[in-house]
Amino acid sequence: VPALANIDGASFDVSGGVTLSIPLATSYTHTAGTNPYDVMFKATGTGSVIDLRNVTSITNGLGYANSVNISALSGGAVDLRSVTQIVDPTGGDTRWRRVNLLADGVGSSLNFAALTNFNDVYSGGTSGDAIYSTIVAKNSGQINAPLLASLIGVYVTLNGTGTFPVGQMTTFEDGR
Repeated sequence: VPALANIDGASFDVSGGVTLSIPLATSYTHTAGTNPYDVMFKATGTGSVIDLRNVTSITNGLGYANSVNISALSGGAVDLRSVTQIVDPTGGDTRWRRVNLLADGVGSSLNFAALTNFNDVYSGGTSGDAIYSTIVAKNSGQINAPLLASLIGVYVTLNGTGTFPVGQMTTFEDGR
């Protein structure tokens, strides 16, 4: 979609070897209001690609239980190589909000080559209405984030076969 620049609030779901490329998009903000609402970037199956290579930031919504789910499944790929930060804003209703990253299956990959900061503002709360953002690499899935230095409020799950770099991290707070 070469002429599209504003993708705020959109969801993308590709499969069957389809490539969706949106080169003019430079940022993403979840805009779906105040009720629970999930948005997704999901690529399923070998050769299926979501190419958002020029997006530099991802910002979650301000509403209760808003979530952004970015998934590469069964050989799919999501290219967000220019994203430097994933942000859960401090405003709005922070309860149950989250951003989830998942790479599941051989050949599945999320490319966050420039990502340095991933912050969830309300994780780990003791009031019973907090939830962690997540990073999950399993079943040989790969999450490329070699510059990620700061994780705050993020639950990281590796099942022994997925790949996610951790040696460069300098801050890991309120996560698991």
